[in-house]
Amino acid sequence: MTRTQFLSYYEKLWEIPPGTLKPENRIDELSDWDSLAVLNTIVLMDRELGIKVTGAQFVECRTLGDILNLAGEQLSD
Repeated sequence: MTRTQFLSYYEKLWEIPPGTLKPENRIDELSDWDSLAVLNTIVLMDRELGIKVTGAQFVECRTLGDILNLAGEQLSD
């Protein structure tokens, strides 16, 4: 999975135009970002990327880029 595909997943889920989400988007400013989105992201990272992310790690995230960085090398450019 690429970083673009990761962001596209949420664009499709939230039914927003492709290319809308960028790594610099602050998650507290996304109207569709809620506890379900957090849970969905944890599951996505576990199932698709094999990464175990904790709630404590998520608390530190301020932008979509921070979330992408949690995936590290598991996401290709």
